[in-house]
Parts: sequence; structure tokens; C-alpha cells
Amino acid sequence: MKKFKFKLESVLKLKSFKEEKTKAELGVIVSKIHRCREVMEKIKDDVNLAYREQEALLKKGASGQEIQFFAHFVKGKKEHMTFQQNVLKHLNEEYQMKINDLKIIKGEVKVVENLKEKKSTEFYKAEEKKFQASIDELTLNRLAMEKDL
Repeated sequence: MKKFKFKLESVLKLKSFKEEKTKAELGVIVSKIHRCREVMEKIKDDVNLAYREQEALLKKGASGQEIQFFAHFVKGKKEHMTFQQNVLKHLNEEYQMKINDLKIIKGEVKVVENLKEKKSTEFYKAEEKKFQASIDELTLNRLAMEKDL
């Protein structure tokens, strides 16, 4: 029996490669989102630590210059937090776009895979039909030969 050969195999491989590439890009975006969230948590921890240090310093007695440092430090951290929030918003938008791209690509791959399965089934049914026809022909020839004897 002949082996099935799908004419669009290269298209299927190309679309599957594109799907894998998109999944990898999605993974990179997810890791960036996690890193951004970790940075935001670190900023929150730094601000809380600064407030605790400021309280401790005020209890001991502090100069105006030392108190001013904490205000500037917290302001800088809050600006960094705002920046990280904007980065996170952008990454989430990028993530949603990649998810939509992945849905489309998966649909395209599924269409080609379904076509391959359909063509494969048709091919093997036709081969089975040819095989059965040759068996029937051999059987008829054998019966004809036995009848002639």
C-alpha cells in the first residue's frame, strides 16, 4: 500500500513553526510581566523600609537634611512605581495582542490539520477500495479458472 503524502505539509510545518514562535514570544512577555511585578513589590518594600527608618531616626533626633533625604527618596520611588505601572500596562496590552495572535494562528493550524486528516482518510479509503477491487478480481479469476477445470 502506498504511503500518504500531504501536499500542504510544508504549509502545516510553517504554520506550526509560527505557532511555536508566538508561544515563545508570549513566554517572554509573561516573564517580563513577572519581573515588573517583582520590581514593583521591591519598590513598595523600599518605601515601607524608608518610612520605618525615618520614624526611628525621628525618635532619636534627626537633622533637617536627614529628614529631607527621606522625602526625596520616597518621591523618587513613587515616580519609579508610576513608571513600572506604565510598563506593566504596556506589557499587559502586548500580552493580550499576542494571545489574540495565538488564537488566530492556532485556528489556521487546526484548519490545515483537519484538511490533512480528511485527505488522509480519503486516501486510505481509496487505497482500501483499490486493494479490495484487486482481491475481488483475483477471486473472480480463481473461480473462473476452477470452473474451466
